[in-house]
Formats: sequence, C-alpha cells, structure tokens
Amino acid sequence: DDTCTIWVEIHTPNKKPILIMGSYRQWQLPNNHPDHTDSNTVTQQQIRWTDILTKWTLALNENKHTIVLMDDNIDTTNNDHNNKYKIQQLKNIPRNLQIITNNAD
Repeated sequence: DDTCTIWVEIHTPNKKPILIMGSYRQWQLPNNHPDHTDSNTVTQQQIRWTDILTKWTLALNENKHTIVLMDDNIDTTNNDHNNKYKIQQLKNIPRNLQIITNNAD
C-alpha cells in the first residue's frame, strides 16, 4: 500500500463502534521506496488519492461512526493552487466518488 493512512477502531459498551483514520496525502513517495520513480506525476497522485478516498468510503459503508483526520495537501479554497500538479483534478475526485455525504446519524 502506497498511502499514509492508519486506522483505529474503538469499541465501547452498548455503542456503535468508532473508526478513526489518520492520513497524509503525499506529493510523492519517499526516495527509498521501490516505486519512487514518477510517483509525483498527476496520474500517480490521483491513484493514491483515490485509494485513500475509497478506503474512506468503505469505512462509511460499515455503519460505524467515522472520524477522518487528514492533511491532503489540497487547498480547496484556491483554484490556482499548484497548477503544475493539476490539483483541481484531485479536488474533483471526492465528488466523483460521492464521498461527500451527510452521515449525521
């Protein structure tokens, strides 16, 4: 797995379990990683970002309270943020996966 995520599941008596994800979206993989070459390309960044969001979606589908703490390195308030890596494309992926939902239950 080429994503920086950690999941913790907390069980409390007579309550719905809680899933907590901590994540960091990397611009590229570390130099000593076997797949480091070209890991900063837009395509590779999209693959890693989609993988994180897919895991998040799967967690939401488990019918547990889900808390996500993440540094995604995407400035969602600035459309001109880092055009070199086409961040706008990464910003649209959550909408395409329909991960932005109202899960207040």
